[in-house]
Amino acid sequence: MRFSESQLFPAWLRYGLPLITICSVAIMITTQTHALLIGSAALILGIVAATFFIWNLETTIDTQNITIQIRPFVKKSFPIKNIKEWEVRQYGPIAEFGGWGVRYGFKDTTAYNVSGNIGLDLVIKENTKILIGTQRGQEIKRILKTIIPEKEKTLDS
Repeated sequence: MRFSESQLFPAWLRYGLPLITICSVAIMITTQTHALLIGSAALILGIVAATFFIWNLETTIDTQNITIQIRPFVKKSFPIKNIKEWEVRQYGPIAEFGGWGVRYGFKDTTAYNVSGNIGLDLVIKENTKILIGTQRGQEIKRILKTIIPEKEKTLDS
């Protein structure tokens, strides 16, 4: 039994930033006005754009672990036996975490997300709270109900 999902940042972000970078460089080349300023902005935008292009969130769930990887920066594994509670829920990425990426929220929760507003909330043994963004919440719910149904957060818990 295994679940696997790979998510990318939205296309408008992955393609919009490189387009802005190319336009900035074209302006810098043709006008030669404020070249240092435009060149610096283009370099920063280029680095950010490249990051969004290579940065993807991969989530894997099996009977032993829930593993996330945000290439090339983060790889974490949460053993199933250490999970105290889980819930698939809708959340507000901006309101709760200030956006997408690796974020630290107001309720001592670390979020790993790249798009959307559905996430897997985990409470780990040490009361560490994690939110993992997903586009396939119902599939995650189905597999976790099979692996660890007793740990699902309900209205009673």
